[in-house]
Amino acid sequence: MKLFDIVGSEVVISAEALAIPPFKQLWDGDKSKGKSRATKDITYIVFMYKWDSRYRAAYGPDDRDQVLRRDVYGDANHELTPEVMEAAIRYQELQETLNTRLLLATEAQLELLVERFNTNIQRKDMKDVQGNYLVDELSIIKATKDIGNLVKSIELLKQQVQLEQLGGTKVRGDVKVNQFSMPKKKI
Repeated sequence: MKLFDIVGSEVVISAEALAIPPFKQLWDGDKSKGKSRATKDITYIVFMYKWDSRYRAAYGPDDRDQVLRRDVYGDANHELTPEVMEAAIRYQELQETLNTRLLLATEAQLELLVERFNTNIQRKDMKDVQGNYLVDELSIIKATKDIGNLVKSIELLKQQVQLEQLGGTKVRGDVKVNQFSMPKKKI
């Protein structure tokens, strides 16, 4: 089920999404011209929580929230309404599958690994009381060799999530799924 899509820099809302109560409430409750408030609210939710959002790729959760509030609402301290929070929770529930949970958990672990590497870089010249370096460069080199395989595994997992969202279409051979791939449906 694809509730929303990101085309260029715009969030496209499907009719199916507006049939889900929290999103319908946001949409129907917005009396502004062009539904600008509801569109902003849904844009915030999608960019914040969609597994393949550019904001998700570029920022950690705390930074992403601040940047999105500034970019979408024009104010990094914008207060989200309870209705927006409810719709955000429902969106996360509806896009959740075993593959998306696995993908997001793996990406969270990679973020921790990046933090650890950054900490090691800052401590590379530090020594303990016995004069030994705190950071063993050989262990870092060994760890980086394994990262390539991990990245390949994540890319395969992303393809599986894309397939789920396209309706479970099977891809044969070594075909790559991309944003232009569309399932063939019998009419």
